[in-house]
This record gives sequence, structure tokens and C-alpha cells, in this order.
Amino acid sequence: MGVMTQDEQRLACEIGLILQRLRRDKGWTQKTLAQRVAGGVNTTYIGKIERGDQLPSLKILLRLSQALEVSVGDFFYSPMAPPEDATSPVLHLEPLLQALRNRGIDGVALVRAVLDAVGQHVLVAPPRRVDQDAAAQAVRADGRVIPLPMSQHRSED
Repeated sequence: MGVMTQDEQRLACEIGLILQRLRRDKGWTQKTLAQRVAGGVNTTYIGKIERGDQLPSLKILLRLSQALEVSVGDFFYSPMAPPEDATSPVLHLEPLLQALRNRGIDGVALVRAVLDAVGQHVLVAPPRRVDQDAAAQAVRADGRVIPLPMSQHRSED
């Protein structure tokens, strides 16, 4: 992988710390986790993820979550306090989506799996701007529309 952007580096560090905590909660070594991951993962790779030196793909995160018996969404919860008007935990997806865009990953189905895994009790904040062409391409590729909340101040014409 090339040089990570600042957002990718922050996301890699957050995921690494969460992975390390989940692994230690099980009492597992990096080697034990590597052996339990479906399809196999190198122990060195686990170490790189935990140190924030490697931003894992969603496919690898899915395999890690299965081995750890947690939701893949557990890797994306923000430790930040939710907005005052929110009643649910906040999930900050913008850094994840930007990292996916920057790496050119065609992972609509995996992103949807993450959203499905955590979507019931999560406020998903839409991005400040939406790339309509990319959204249309994603819908054509996936065949499913992911609705974004509309403003409640919308007037009826």
C-alpha cells in the first residue's frame, strides 16, 4: 500500500486499537487470531493493523470480526460523544467512505454489510456533498438504493 492520507492514518490507528482490545479481551495472541481467521492471515499483518501501519480491507475486517465473534461494525464506532440532539450512538462513516474512494475499492456490498450490521441503532450522518455520478454507478452495480434522511423542514409544494 502507498502512503496513507491523514484520514486513512487516523482510521487505521482507530481500527488497530479496537482490534487489539478485542483480541486481548479474548485472551488471544496475535498468532492465535491469525490462525482463527478464515482464509488465513499472517501474524505480521495482524501486528501492522494493530499498530496502525496497515489499513485493512473490508473483506479482511469481515474475516477478523467473524474470528473474534463480533460485528464488523464494532470496528467503526466512534468514541466521540453523540450530538446533543441524537438519541443513538453516532457512526462516523465519512473517513471510511473517503478511504474507499481514495483506494478505488468497489465494495458497495461490503459497505452495505457494515451498514446493515450497525444500522438499527446508529445515526448515519450524510456527507456534506454527494457525488451524484458515483451514487448512480453504485446503485447500478448493486441494484439497491441506500436512502439518506431528508430534512424535516422540507415544504410540500
